[in-house]
Formats: sequence, structure tokens, C-alpha cells
Amino acid sequence: MATNGFKLRLEIDGQTEFARTLHGAMANADDLAPLFDAIAAEVRGSIAARFAGEGAADGQPAWAALSADYAAWKAKRYPNQPILQRTGKLLAAASNPTATTTATSLTMTIESDYAVYHESRRPRGGRLPRRAFMALSGKQRARITRLLRDHLRAGLGS
Repeated sequence: MATNGFKLRLEIDGQTEFARTLHGAMANADDLAPLFDAIAAEVRGSIAARFAGEGAADGQPAWAALSADYAAWKAKRYPNQPILQRTGKLLAAASNPTATTTATSLTMTIESDYAVYHESRRPRGGRLPRRAFMALSGKQRARITRLLRDHLRAGLGS
């Protein structure tokens, strides 16, 4: 049983999206794989909700609209396909990221060459706006914090 602090940090493309430190007596800090499985499920659900709402989910705003020219082009070639869904490849990859867990780490990988571009905060040279689907809302951060606290306190009988 650990009696000092425990730190959890989530990064997306090198940017910290979530950082929490819990202090006090805690158990289950030696094997975090069950916690990471629960976090992975939370992130998967969040990604699905963001795609379903074209960005608008859990208090997050909708993604920027398509430009008029691109919207007209897309309507002709890919009718009725929402934003970030042209062929379905990005949605398929993002909806089921590979989650690799160990006792002390969780890595989620989206197998798409261009997913990182939509998520990245790096400066953009073109007209394509950022349309993040992994960015965590305040509600999601609170749910992950609860998962973390519940996991660490589970062995204490509280």
C-alpha cells in the first residue's frame, strides 16, 4: 500500500491533456492495468461521441464547419458523410484504438496517418482547422479522476 502521492498524466501528441496527483493512503497502485482498461473504455466512448456529434459532446463545441467549396465537393462524391468521415477509415481507426497496457502504463494508438493532424495543436499552414476528437472535456477529466480514485482506494475497503 502506498502512502504518498500518485501521479497520472495523459498526453495526446506530446501535449498534456490531463494531470492529477492524489495524496494519502491508497491501494492497488502496483498494478494499474485494470484502471487503464477502464480509462481506455472511457476514451473510446468519448471518441465515438465526438464523431457522432461532429465534435459536440460532453460540453465540447462542434467542429468547425466545412468550407463551402469542400462541402460542395464532398456532397457530390461522398453524400451524407459527416465531418471527418469521408471513407470511414478515420472513424474506424479512431473508434477502436489499440490499447497497450502494462502494470504502469497505457498507450492508445490510432492507426491512421492523418489522425494526428486533426488532433495536433501545431501551427497549420493550410486552411484545415483543428478538429480534435481525443481532447478531454472537463466532464471526462472528472470521470477519469473518479476511476483513478476508485481504483486506488478499492483495496482500502472504503
